[in-house]
Amino acid sequence: MKYRLKFDNPLSSIDDLKKEINNGSKFIVFQYCVSLFFAVTLRRFSPAILIKENSLFNKYKRKYNIISYIFGWWGIPWGPIYTIKSININNNGAVDVTEEIMLNITEDSLMNNEVELLITNQFYTKPNKWDSKAFRRAFIEKFERDYKIKKIIVGLFINTEYDETHSYTIGIQVDKDYDKYVTLVREAAYTQFRKFTHFEFINLTGNDDIPRLLEEQGEVVFDRKRV
Repeated sequence: MKYRLKFDNPLSSIDDLKKEINNGSKFIVFQYCVSLFFAVTLRRFSPAILIKENSLFNKYKRKYNIISYIFGWWGIPWGPIYTIKSININNNGAVDVTEEIMLNITEDSLMNNEVELLITNQFYTKPNKWDSKAFRRAFIEKFERDYKIKKIIVGLFINTEYDETHSYTIGIQVDKDYDKYVTLVREAAYTQFRKFTHFEFINLTGNDDIPRLLEEQGEVVFDRKRV
């Protein structure tokens, strides 16, 4: 994937960028919402913007929130819901992608204002509080008395192109019948989310890095020990 980069003050070298990062600057991605023809509502993401101070963060937060206010509301019924969610993400700090960009940036990509992520440690970010509540409502109601299912972790998958709508990865830990529970968890999720929300599923008992990364970077929305 690639991130388009935006700088308020152009930088001439990687060394200059590293100095900015060491002094507290961060690459931040903001979310915004656009509704088309009153029927389709899309969530999109800004370029990765190098933010040095709060006043600059607030400038871009206002910009992308205003886009959502003007263009997001009109979709029926999800325009108002996704507009509010996008604004809440921005108001709560948006998405910090500094680590991923610094792992991959080169002099050429800096000059071209675009970086391709060939190396990454950050795949997920936690759902915003509204989506977290929706996942909990869906899964606790469905699985509170089903003792085969032990844990569900959700992460917002952020390694997509900057102008694509991100999708949720749902990790499931069950004693057996994983495929069956993928179907049940998907059905439960769609009681709270629109039908074209995209969900990917992984088995938390797997031995590769993806379950570990989801546990580290996502959010536990159902845990048998806590129910």
